[in-house]
Amino acid sequence: MTKGGFWTANTGFEPKAQFRFRVEVDGFQFEDAPGTTGESNLGDSANDNKTDTDVAWYAKSVDKPGFEILSNVPEGDYFNLGSQNALIDINLEQPKLKKVSMTLVDPSYPNVTRKLLRWIRRTGYNDKTITDKLCAQNISPQQALLNTIGHVRIYQLDSFKAGESLELEEWILYNAYPSRIDFGKLDYSSGELVEIQIDWVYSNFVCTMAKFPRDGSDIEQEFPYFDDFKLFGGSDGASESITKRLAARQPEDPNTPEDQSQVDQDQLESESPFNKR
Repeated sequence: MTKGGFWTANTGFEPKAQFRFRVEVDGFQFEDAPGTTGESNLGDSANDNKTDTDVAWYAKSVDKPGFEILSNVPEGDYFNLGSQNALIDINLEQPKLKKVSMTLVDPSYPNVTRKLLRWIRRTGYNDKTITDKLCAQNISPQQALLNTIGHVRIYQLDSFKAGESLELEEWILYNAYPSRIDFGKLDYSSGELVEIQIDWVYSNFVCTMAKFPRDGSDIEQEFPYFDDFKLFGGSDGASESITKRLAARQPEDPNTPEDQSQVDQDQLESESPFNKR
């Protein structure tokens, strides 16, 4: 099939447009549950429910993922090596993944600022109620954050064509968490909307390319790139069910005698003059 050029010929192929995208984050579904404490608490251990959508319709812009392939050549020396370029040790096993920057407009409702603060609260940060519950369930703050955020999905969309997928690309970020959150600024002289900046880091990604049908056949097939990351040592922390992990824990025997060595160590520490004020 002749590909042609979309700048010069009407071939039916279009360039991908920056404004055609959609962002989904599992953690954006959390909202406050009705009630407050005790029997009136109808939510989870943090009094939250997943009642909102995961579609970030308030996303103004987002970067696509990217990566840098590293080598043993110092920066700036590549073109000075000449014939020795063949000796370069290219690290394809562990590319440096690019941070993904996202800009969100902050509605009054759903309150995106509150959603992001909720993520951090659910890790137990400066919140004794949550900390106690996480400790009781043997869940680390790091795991609580990954469980809360879930997966980050970025879609490159196409203009609608009958029989074709609207989603040209699906990028899923695994073990993603915000390395930076900036809640914006206020300015009496400005009529601009309040914007929130987020920088995402992640351990790996999977990019699924949609099939491309044309004239009764598929020019290209749907394929998920890098989908075997778990076979190469990768992980998906957000998919680990807390319930399954807790069920796998062996119940403690209340009749098990206390470790005497630990008792002696605790006693020594309590009697140490450095612990006395």
